[in-house]
Amino acid sequence: MDDQTAELVHPGPYVHDILSPMTPHRARSIFDGLIDDSTLQVKRCDGTFWDHMPIPARVWHYICLAGFEGVASLGRISVDHALITSLVERWRPETHSFHLPIGEATITLQDVEVLWGLHIDGPPVTGRDTTHSADAWSQLCMELLGFMPARSDIDGGRLKVGCLSAALDRPLPDNATDDMCRQMARTYLLVLIGGILFPDNSGNKVPLLYLQLLRDLETVGLYSWGSAVLGTLYRSFCNATSPTARTI
Repeated sequence: MDDQTAELVHPGPYVHDILSPMTPHRARSIFDGLIDDSTLQVKRCDGTFWDHMPIPARVWHYICLAGFEGVASLGRISVDHALITSLVERWRPETHSFHLPIGEATITLQDVEVLWGLHIDGPPVTGRDTTHSADAWSQLCMELLGFMPARSDIDGGRLKVGCLSAALDRPLPDNATDDMCRQMARTYLLVLIGGILFPDNSGNKVPLLYLQLLRDLETVGLYSWGSAVLGTLYRSFCNATSPTARTI
C-alpha cells in the first residue's frame, strides 16, 4: 500500500451519544501516543490442574456431579496474549461489547453454557467472606480438603496454589473412602474455579471463599456458575481497558 492509497483508520467512536469521549480507554491513549501498544499479560494459575491428569475415576465422578466436567474436559488452552490485547482495545465498557469493523459482537450466556457446559440458571455465585481467621480457614481446609495448610500458605482468605498442588501429588489409595474421594474432588475443583474460571492478578493464589460452596457436591452444580464466569469476564475486560492496566 503506497502513500496515496493509505488511509488512517479512525479509532472511534463516531457517535458519542452512548460512548462517552471522556472515558479513559487504552485504545484512545495508544492512538494519541500517550502509551505504547505493549501486550497485556494474561494472568492464570491453572497449570496445577492440568499437571495432575488423568483424574482418578472415583474423583472424576464427583467433578461431573458438581457440573464442571465440561471445563475439565477441554484440556490446557494456549492463551494468545496479543489476541486478548487486541480484543481489549476493541472492548467498550459502556456496552459490554467489542466494537469491530464488521459491527458489534459480544460473549453471551449461551456461549458460556455451550462451550463450557456451565449452569446458567439457579442461585447466584456471590458474596465476600471477611470473617474467617487464618486458623478458621485452616480448619475448613482440613474438613473439606483433607489437609491443613501452613499459616504461611494462607494470605488474606486466599490459598497458595502450590499447597493444593502438593495435595494432588499424593495418589489416591486403592482403598480410599468416599470422603477421601470427595476431598480430592474439592481440591481439583478449587484449582479449577480459582485458577481458570475466576483467576486474579496474583497468579498463584485461589480464594477460599469458593471452598464453602463446595461443601455439598450434590448441590454445587445448581448454582449459576456460568453467569458468574461471564460477569467476571466482563469486569476483567472493563478493567483492562484502563490506560494504566498492564495485566488482565
